[in-house]
Amino acid sequence: MKIKRIVDMTEIIDAKDPNWQKEDQWGAQDRDKLIKVDPYIYVPDRCLTEDITIWSHLGTHIEAPYHQYMFKGGKTIGEMPIDCFAGEGIVINMSYVGMEEDMDKIRERVERMGVSGKLLTEEDMKPLDKKIKKGDIVFFYTDFDIPDVPLIGATAAHWLVEKGVKCVGVAEQHIILSLGGHSALLENGIPIVTGMTNCDQVADKRLFLVAAPLRIVGLSATPGRVFAVEFEEK
Repeated sequence: MKIKRIVDMTEIIDAKDPNWQKEDQWGAQDRDKLIKVDPYIYVPDRCLTEDITIWSHLGTHIEAPYHQYMFKGGKTIGEMPIDCFAGEGIVINMSYVGMEEDMDKIRERVERMGVSGKLLTEEDMKPLDKKIKKGDIVFFYTDFDIPDVPLIGATAAHWLVEKGVKCVGVAEQHIILSLGGHSALLENGIPIVTGMTNCDQVADKRLFLVAAPLRIVGLSATPGRVFAVEFEEK
């Protein structure tokens, strides 16, 4: 098949830009702890090199089961086989689920997760039954923004597990995983990609998706390069 285009779905990380990443990151508010780049000349070959300090969950990143199941044999990002992170898949806009109308549920989610969107269940996933195939990589996004974003709940995540997907991604500014959904995927060995961009450019098409993490044993996650390959139709 002939490649039609490659769409980069990775957030730009630019530590030199004073306006970059001003908003808080979960668990790492200190900018120097998010990323710090110290350049210097490597004397033996008189070329530029850098020492890098980086938060493992910075920007577009991939999380391994070790992230939540470090004491139960969950694999670190460097231990997972490469075929977990590359393969056929689809990018899906979940905006059809609509907004949450129950104010009590909204208040509870704002208190627990900081967002007010609808909690997606197995029923919300059933319209996707013919779109998602066994072995797929599946990325989700919506037209909503924080704090109105929906959450992929535990039953929705278990539906994805039963469908046999091998990797799940969420564009976190537009949809997130609930605590239960997050756990359901990782406990079943399914890595999670977060913080993708340009989802609307490749929505609802069969694609070859790649979420390439650094191969470092002992880490729960690493920033990665995430992209979609679209092929010409026959």
